[in-house]
Amino acid sequence: GGVHALTSEEAELGYPQWVFDLSRYAFLADGRIACIFTRAAIDGLELFDPQTGNLERIDLPYSSYSSPSIRSYGSRLVFPASSPTEPTAVIELDLDSGNREILRRSTELELDERYISVAQAVDFPGADGLISHGFYYAPLNPDYSGPTDELPPLVVFVHGGPTAHVTTALDLQIQLFTSRGIAVVDLNYGGSTGYGRAYRNRLRGQWGLLDVGDCVAAVRWLTDQGWVDPDRALCSFGHRFLQAPILVLSEFPPGSERDALSARLTPSLYSQE
Repeated sequence: GGVHALTSEEAELGYPQWVFDLSRYAFLADGRIACIFTRAAIDGLELFDPQTGNLERIDLPYSSYSSPSIRSYGSRLVFPASSPTEPTAVIELDLDSGNREILRRSTELELDERYISVAQAVDFPGADGLISHGFYYAPLNPDYSGPTDELPPLVVFVHGGPTAHVTTALDLQIQLFTSRGIAVVDLNYGGSTGYGRAYRNRLRGQWGLLDVGDCVAAVRWLTDQGWVDPDRALCSFGHRFLQAPILVLSEFPPGSERDALSARLTPSLYSQE
């Protein structure tokens, strides 16, 4: 009798149950368990043997197993997944043969990868002095180049939740900006999922403070790297951030930075998911 952990991986297997019927694991006919683990907000499909404790990673091009749901029948798995350059599709994977088949695509739109800005993971000092995370997307368009004497404008994407996180999966909204010379940082502020329990618990008692502070910290860090123009920064907030524009502005002293942000944080300009 008793309860004991089958594995002690430094990864997330659970997932916020915002809707019904989410599953991050599926049992196989041979007794192994197919699991979707998340490390630093990147998903991976792995096979766990409860008898030996061995964990085998499956080499696939996907970084996000959306929904997330996974189902098994015999030695086959079916799941939705996406990559930094491919939109979400429903995949069938035969573990015996290794064959992988796309059952249904979310879109038939064909994209030229030359125009796709791929996420770069960034770690920066957060508002509480600890390291916070995000994904930076540099402007990219092979047909154009920005002025040599200017840094690109910046859009800061801030997810809702807060018990959630963003991934590196292809997002056409982000690509809309980057293909037009505008940089994007997609934040996983302190309190997001995807980085372990300690990171998630940082938001306890700090909701609306630490997360908003990380928005400011990210802009300042990217500015210090010489990647973006802080006087042309815009924040796009998730559905729970109705108070965020005022809070962000309060973090900046009066002056050009604050004046520039104030013109971009009005209710008519920030998005609600």
